[in-house]
Amino acid sequence: MQKTFNYLLIFTFLFCFIYSASFSQEADSISSKFPLKKKYFLHSFDSVKTLIPVQIINEINFAKQTPDRLNKQGMILRGISLSTNTDLTINSAFRLDLSGKLSDNIDVIASLTDQNTPIQPQGNTQSLREIDNVFISIKSPSFKTTFGDLYYSNTIADGISINRKVQGGIFEYQEQSDKTKVVGIVAANRGLFHSNIITPIEGVQGPYKLYGKNNSKYIIVIAGSEKIYLDGAIIKRGEQNDYIIDYSTGEIIFTSKKLITNYSRIVIDFEYSERNYFRSLYGIGFESSLSNNLNINTSYHREEDDVNSTTDFILTDEDKVLLSTSNDSLIGKSGIYIVGIDSLTGLGKGDYVKIDTLIEKKNFTYYLFLQRSKESIFTIRFTFLGKLQGDYDKISSLEYRFVGIKKGSYLPIILIPKPSKNEIISIQSKYKLNETSDLSVSYQGTRFNENTFGNPNGIEGSNILFNGKTENNNLEIGKYELGKISFLFSGKYKGKNFAEIDRTEDPDYSRKWNLLQEKSNSTSNEISVFYFPIESLKVGIQKGLNRFTSDKFGDYSNYSFNFNKSSIAQITFNRNSINAQERNSFLKSEREDLLLKKEYEYFIPSLLFQHEKNRITQFGNDSLNLGSYYFHKYTPEINIKLSANTTTTISHEYQLDNRSQKGIFEKYSTNNRSQLNLIYSNQHNRFELNSSYRTLNYENNFENHPSDQKLLFYRVQSRVKPVLGIDLDFYGENTQQQGAKYEKRFIEVQRGEGKYRWIDGNKNGSIDFDDERDFEPTRFDGNFNLLILPTENYETINSSKFSWKSKFSLNELLPVLNMAESILKKYSYDLLLRVERKGNNTSLSNYFTSPSLTTRNVLHSNLFAQQQFYFQENNREFNLRYRHLYREGLTSFLGTNEIAFLNEHTLRAQVQLIKEIGFSFEFLKKSDRTIYLILNDKNRMINLQNIISDISYRPEQDIEVGIKMEFGEGIDNSIVNNKTEGITNLQSLRIVSKLFNSGQLRFEFTREEGTINSNVNNYLNDFHLLQGKQIGKTYLLNISADTRLESNLIFSLYYIGRYNSTYSNSTIHTAKMEMRLLF
Repeated sequence: MQKTFNYLLIFTFLFCFIYSASFSQEADSISSKFPLKKKYFLHSFDSVKTLIPVQIINEINFAKQTPDRLNKQGMILRGISLSTNTDLTINSAFRLDLSGKLSDNIDVIASLTDQNTPIQPQGNTQSLREIDNVFISIKSPSFKTTFGDLYYSNTIADGISINRKVQGGIFEYQEQSDKTKVVGIVAANRGLFHSNIITPIEGVQGPYKLYGKNNSKYIIVIAGSEKIYLDGAIIKRGEQNDYIIDYSTGEIIFTSKKLITNYSRIVIDFEYSERNYFRSLYGIGFESSLSNNLNINTSYHREEDDVNSTTDFILTDEDKVLLSTSNDSLIGKSGIYIVGIDSLTGLGKGDYVKIDTLIEKKNFTYYLFLQRSKESIFTIRFTFLGKLQGDYDKISSLEYRFVGIKKGSYLPIILIPKPSKNEIISIQSKYKLNETSDLSVSYQGTRFNENTFGNPNGIEGSNILFNGKTENNNLEIGKYELGKISFLFSGKYKGKNFAEIDRTEDPDYSRKWNLLQEKSNSTSNEISVFYFPIESLKVGIQKGLNRFTSDKFGDYSNYSFNFNKSSIAQITFNRNSINAQERNSFLKSEREDLLLKKEYEYFIPSLLFQHEKNRITQFGNDSLNLGSYYFHKYTPEINIKLSANTTTTISHEYQLDNRSQKGIFEKYSTNNRSQLNLIYSNQHNRFELNSSYRTLNYENNFENHPSDQKLLFYRVQSRVKPVLGIDLDFYGENTQQQGAKYEKRFIEVQRGEGKYRWIDGNKNGSIDFDDERDFEPTRFDGNFNLLILPTENYETINSSKFSWKSKFSLNELLPVLNMAESILKKYSYDLLLRVERKGNNTSLSNYFTSPSLTTRNVLHSNLFAQQQFYFQENNREFNLRYRHLYREGLTSFLGTNEIAFLNEHTLRAQVQLIKEIGFSFEFLKKSDRTIYLILNDKNRMINLQNIISDISYRPEQDIEVGIKMEFGEGIDNSIVNNKTEGITNLQSLRIVSKLFNSGQLRFEFTREEGTINSNVNNYLNDFHLLQGKQIGKTYLLNISADTRLESNLIFSLYYIGRYNSTYSNSTIHTAKMEMRLLF
């Protein structure tokens, strides 16, 4: 399939340029020939490692087109990088953006590149910007083909569609008469469709974790593939809307616009990747109108894992045997490995020791996390199976703790991914009886193979749909018109082995039928009648019956009344009753909604009443089972138009909950929630406030009831320019979420891309990724980075964010009236303030206190303030700037808390002495403190002072010579590093010159020196004390050159030489050369 895709891409790529040459108008042209390498790489299928080689001809002739025919722009880059301590690297990049007409009837749009960016967009905006999308699309009046990164959507029957994000090719053919349409797809599937039903937590906005099939936890959600249904309605992504999502971790947080309660119904459809097998998608669809009244739609689709192409794991022969012989739903092997004892230390190389014990009078073995022990000879890989499905719980990224049989979430096993295949064929016919009536019938057949090793044939299933409707038919008796009437009816048979390739049921299925979905044959029938006596009145009756087995069925009745006339009022009433039986349980639900609403010129009052009762009883017994409930809810609301630019909505919700206890209903809780929404907007200003205050009081007659709650949720955002010269921005948010303590974890990256290097600080000879003592920060050649990750011991916390940004420009505020005001106009001031806090203390006063004063209740806290005073801010002749930075932070880690303080003052002056000479001077004073409550050897209390001067001389416009000098001293007053002093100095000479009339040559030589007056090696503190400089003398030589050899050809050269008298035995050379062609 990969070769097929390569050939198709080559064909379309050549097709574009053949047409661009053959259809160009007669005019002078310029041809530019240049060599390309024989292999290019399009966007990878797995977005991380797999690249697709594409054979391209050695030369391409770019014919110049007239602007209204074909527009193209792009870049080809070739370069090399080499260094003393790294291998030679070939750098290559290609980018082409193409759009326009290949001929009068053929359009093309393309975005091609060989650069792969394995970065998913952030899920905090409504529209995603995927920076690495690669595609080429050619379109004619009857034919369209697209290759690359695509979104495939095909409706195969009423209410059933296939939606996928893929990489491949889509072909579409449609007759100009629109009677026949053919669609085909050959692609690599980026993800697997799955759906989660989320169990909400009262008052908690998130994060809620998404899981794959078999409770797969470590998944990557395909960006933009999610559909989130809250209380049956789909909601919008974005910080300004309803939710945000982290695609890399699969976690969702709802904004304060959508408050989550234990009655919230959350269903999430999404695509995800576990990076197990290369997965393909093939499909073809045919739709044709055989007559003006008859339409036929047929399709075939197949999704399949390639057993010979794995991604992030190796499928061994032993694994294949297990997959071929086991019929278990989960197939796994032991994750316990014996690593033995270190011959030098006599200690075990592993992290776990073996414990034999008796549980319920039976021999049982479990493993205890214990490092650096003689018995620590085991290394174990654990797998998440789901809550109460394992024996261990995760404490940190290294430690898993035994908590009892089936009392945890993890087991010491490795699951072997099962390759699967799913085929679906669909046939639908739709017949139009007249202008208002039609009938449709469809059949879907599936063949699903959960494990292609163990069962090559798969299991077949079927789904049959029947729909009919006649709408807006005039109802007449004699010469009397009695309004209009509509009938809708549907029938459905779903086999127990039918394998859904996408969503086929209502996301609110469980609420609609009061039954849980399960693999069982089911037959459902529904009929709806709507009567419109007048245009503004609608009366409806709906009936439904759903049969699974003789002891599992459900039926519902719904009655609705809707009167809506703006000059009078809006009245909406719905009554719904459901009767269901599931095994020996009887379920009966009653729901009523009444909405009264009246529109006036400046305000709109409304009242919503909701009632719901859900009774669960056993066969032959009227006593209520646990899970039975009923509630009343009253919500008066008023929307007021205060002015042309201002609207506000005020509402109050009162809810009385009753739940079953001892077989009867008893009062459980009382909920009061007040909401205020205010929006003001004009050309220069915007203010938006969404706030909700909720009190939840529980009755004492229920055992183990939650504590009473008082919750304040709000989000306020403003951008105001009250007068010219003043800009104000404010953002504030407070919600309740889940939070956990953090842990530090180092990961290895390519040399030069990291900020840390391994130094074996704990002297055990191995890399301990969770031990800070094993690493030191570095400016050069780092190959480790530090991650701060949350653990899994979640608790309910408050999350607050505040930010304030203001700028005052007196030159815009004050008119020129006299000398005093003229001087004042030269001043400006800006302020930036950010506060963030996550903790389990709900007292509002604590959100403005110092982080160090509330360590007991805070998981994470950060306070940042920056203020700047300017004199003649934009004056190049002379300007002054004073900056004050202040930061406080607290993070609660496993085993310790980290508190950090930073207080920095800088004063900078810039002056142009004469036309050719400029001078700048900067004085810095900084206090840097970090306190670890347990790891005292990492504490630091550093005071720094720095003086920086820079003088530049420009005798001509095309050349500049500069000298920079820096002197600094610092002292560490922490207990461990008592009175440790550090002294730094820096001298730098730079020369910048014009190169070949269109480029620039830069030469810079720098000498740095850092000294420490202590014999104790504290790498972390020394790094901060010397402000990132190394101990000893360091010499740096930077040379860079950029020039245009031709108007569209750019040459770049970079060289860095580095030598340190303390750490280096030789000079480290790094060079990079690039040639960039623009077209």
